[in-house]
Amino acid sequence: MDCGLSSGQLMSDNSFNSWIVSLMRSQRSLWILVLLLHVSTMHADSQSTISFPKVKGKSLQGNEVLFPSVFKSQDYHMVMVAFEQEQQLDVNTWLPHLETLAASRNDLDFFELPTISRMNVLMRWIIYRGMRSGIKEDSSRKRTVTLHIDKQPFKESLKIETESSIYAFLVDSKGTVIWKGEGVWSEVLWEDLLEVLPAEK
Repeated sequence: MDCGLSSGQLMSDNSFNSWIVSLMRSQRSLWILVLLLHVSTMHADSQSTISFPKVKGKSLQGNEVLFPSVFKSQDYHMVMVAFEQEQQLDVNTWLPHLETLAASRNDLDFFELPTISRMNVLMRWIIYRGMRSGIKEDSSRKRTVTLHIDKQPFKESLKIETESSIYAFLVDSKGTVIWKGEGVWSEVLWEDLLEVLPAEK
């Protein structure tokens, strides 16, 4: 039966089909490579190092505290960051556990950082006196450091997306964030933290 195609045309068509298949395979490989690179980049971003930003605050003992320089005093610090007055109740869910943990180790301490926008001296004084009057223990006053700062760069540095939650950070002596948690204390968060926290030397 004559199909109207010469052997040369058949060979040409076969070559063309082979080229198409080869091209499709190469395109598929290219897309797979792009996908792998994208996943790799996402993983690298998720594992990127977070460093605690340089900020200055005032403890309820009246002392100036410089971050992250103060972290050099211990191998590790837990840092609780809150933005609203009512979030103190959320912070309080962590405190008994942090106090127990700090008492059981010689290489760890913790801070509470009420984080507020910049304001005039009078308003800062009123807030400071109000907070100090509500906290009587010297150890708690030492650990509570109010930050009056430009909050946006601070939040960006720590990858904080919302002020509607509190945040817990485990930081080493160099100011590198090892672990980050969000919200009130829970067994899940606590177990996750303890898995990351290195054993005491």
